[in-house]
Amino acid sequence: MGISLPGDLDGGRLNQWISELLKTKGGDIYRMKGVLSVKGTQKRLVFQGVHMLFDAKFDREWGKDPRTNTLVFIGKNLDRTALTEAFKSCMA
Repeated sequence: MGISLPGDLDGGRLNQWISELLKTKGGDIYRMKGVLSVKGTQKRLVFQGVHMLFDAKFDREWGKDPRTNTLVFIGKNLDRTALTEAFKSCMA
């Protein structure tokens, strides 16, 4: 399942959401990955996770690329609407 939204994310809200998501749904998320645009930085935040393990790093600058957030989840019992709405609440 994928989510794609333009714009910048609030880093604090994003961190809270991912932490809560991993606590509550970590066992159902086999894999997740994405490229995110965090407000206040010119670099892309690239992340990946497997179950409750999670890693994120800033990589190259956005440059002329549009600042778009793309997330992909592979798992079971994932509610697209709930995940999308929760992710939208992280927007700056």
